[in-house]
Amino acid sequence: MNTELESRKLNVSQHRALEVLLVGGTDEQAAQAAGVNRRTISKWRNHHPGFADALTIARDEMLARTSARLHAATTIAVKALEEVARDVRNPSARVSASRAIIEFSQKSLELEEMELRLTALEERLEAQKESGRR
Repeated sequence: MNTELESRKLNVSQHRALEVLLVGGTDEQAAQAAGVNRRTISKWRNHHPGFADALTIARDEMLARTSARLHAATTIAVKALEEVARDVRNPSARVSASRAIIEFSQKSLELEEMELRLTALEERLEAQKESGRR
C-alpha cells in the first residue's frame, strides 16, 4: 500500500480488506481476510470515511496505472494491425485489420472533436459566469 493509504490511519484489518477488494474480491472474501464479519465491511464502506476514501484513491490509482499501460501498448497493437493489413497472403485478415484501423481512427477523431467542443463550451460557460459577477 502507498503512503497515501497508510496516512489514513487504517487498522491492519482494514488494510487487509482493502487489498482483497482492490483485486476484485467480494465483501465476504474481504471480511474473511480481515477477520471480521461481512457487515463490518459494509459499515466501513458506508460509514468510515477513511476506509471509503482509501478504497476510492487506491482504485483511482490502479485505474490510472492500467490506463497508462494500455496507452503504451497501443503502439504495439497499431504496428500489429499495420503488419496484418500489409500481408497480401491473407486477404480476409487484411480487410479485418484495415477495418479496425479505420474504425479506431474515426473514433479517435470523434473523441478529439468532442473534447475540443467541450472545452469551448466550458470556456463560454466560465466567461458567462465571470460577466455575471461584474
